[in-house]
Amino acid sequence: MSLTILAEPCIGCGACEFGCPTEAIHRPATSSASRAFWIETYLCNDCGWCPTACPVDCILTDPDTVICHQRGCPVAPTGRGPAAGFDCTEMASLCADCGEILWRQHETDPWQCPHCTIGMQVGCPKTAWLRKGRTGQRIPRRSAAELYELRNHA
Repeated sequence: MSLTILAEPCIGCGACEFGCPTEAIHRPATSSASRAFWIETYLCNDCGWCPTACPVDCILTDPDTVICHQRGCPVAPTGRGPAAGFDCTEMASLCADCGEILWRQHETDPWQCPHCTIGMQVGCPKTAWLRKGRTGQRIPRRSAAELYELRNHA
């Protein structure tokens, strides 16, 4: 459920930023004319906390992005690749050497880097984008009206 904040209805109250576990939500730059907060998409772990905190309902699902444990995620429960059956730290812990999200196969296993420790070539698409320096708010490919419509019919 990767999320986006619509600038138009956002009142800049900061309720969304307060409880973000990965610090993916940011205040607008002081030089910006907009008061809207923004989500650093590739730091977001898709926990879904921020939409419940928003008093003006301006944080919506962006259906065109990678979603933790779902579309585009190599450890998704429906996956069939080499990472199927693994779990990840959801951006809470990263490998100190390469910056990848840590994985484990069983709940009692220690968290390990899929690249440095496990030796896999597959990794999290969100951390791949972060390593390439592609941070910042992802601009939705759909209009605000389309995003509201998708949410209302989900």
